[in-house]
Amino acid sequence: MNTFNNKRAIAWTVGALSGALALSRFLRSLRAIDFADKSVLIFGGSRGLGLVLAREFVAEGARVTIAARDQDELERAQSELRNRGSAPSIVCCDRPALSADAACPVHSLSENCDSRVAVNTAAS
Repeated sequence: MNTFNNKRAIAWTVGALSGALALSRFLRSLRAIDFADKSVLIFGGSRGLGLVLAREFVAEGARVTIAARDQDELERAQSELRNRGSAPSIVCCDRPALSADAACPVHSLSENCDSRVAVNTAAS
């Protein structure tokens, strides 16, 4: 009789865990964000974590704009993202090279862009 109770307890435990897992996945799917046709602006997006995020946003169907200091790296990243089926915009924004009264090109971009997501991975 004891073996029967143990099997029953195991069956209930497995059932409860399966139900909890199914509920967790269902609730997570309700919170999912759809990035298709959303504008994403990524600072520091020409390499490293910023480029990885740009790739992921492109894969999700977002319209990506990457901003960084080095024009050559921006063009290389743009070329790579084009090969993945996207046409990202690029903005070269080297803060130290800007005069005190000059506005960063990203500022004017953000005024004319319907960016829904902004990500900063630039460190300096």
